[in-house]
Amino acid sequence: MIDALAFLPLEDVDEGMKYLKTVTPQDPPEAEELLRYFDRTYVSGSFQQPVAMPSDALMPLRMRHTSPMFAPHLWNVHDATMNNNARTNNICEGWNNKFFNLVGHYHPSI
Repeated sequence: MIDALAFLPLEDVDEGMKYLKTVTPQDPPEAEELLRYFDRTYVSGSFQQPVAMPSDALMPLRMRHTSPMFAPHLWNVHDATMNNNARTNNICEGWNNKFFNLVGHYHPSI
């Protein structure tokens, strides 16, 4: 069901992720682990400690939110689907393949 997030409106992706967390089975544990990874990398980002503190320090815990590596606006295809636009870059791949077949190797010199 993770792939369905790509088709939700951009503003609903967070809510969709929350829903997936409620319906994901805890067994096998890898399913929950995959969902956490996807959330960190593609949806919500994560919280990290900005600087290393000594273990005996009595300072308040400070965390910094980091953005996801691939934010939803990069991979969401809702608008492209609704507007009947291409959702992939297959047209570019096709052009590169045709050019390779014409030239005969990947990095031709000029």
